[in-house]
Amino acid sequence: MCISHIQLKRAIVQQDLNPIEHTWQLLDAKLRASSVKLTSEADMMEKLQAAWSQTTTAETQNLISSMGRRCQAVIDANGGPTKLMFLMVLTCPI
Repeated sequence: MCISHIQLKRAIVQQDLNPIEHTWQLLDAKLRASSVKLTSEADMMEKLQAAWSQTTTAETQNLISSMGRRCQAVIDANGGPTKLMFLMVLTCPI
């Protein structure tokens, strides 16, 4: 097994390289900024769909444009945690 293959396998689990994680972060920020109260799972789905429909092309383009920087951060970290992932964890508590 070559080194690049090992690095690729490790990078696959990197949240920094998963655009959907950053999309969820964007939606979460929109919900928190609006101070909406979620009363049920159905209410949450409705609010998420509304937040998604209000997402601009510029916001999604920004997520796409950030992928080069995210890939480089993972390479620089040798496949380990990056500052970008650390910031995401701090801003999106479970």
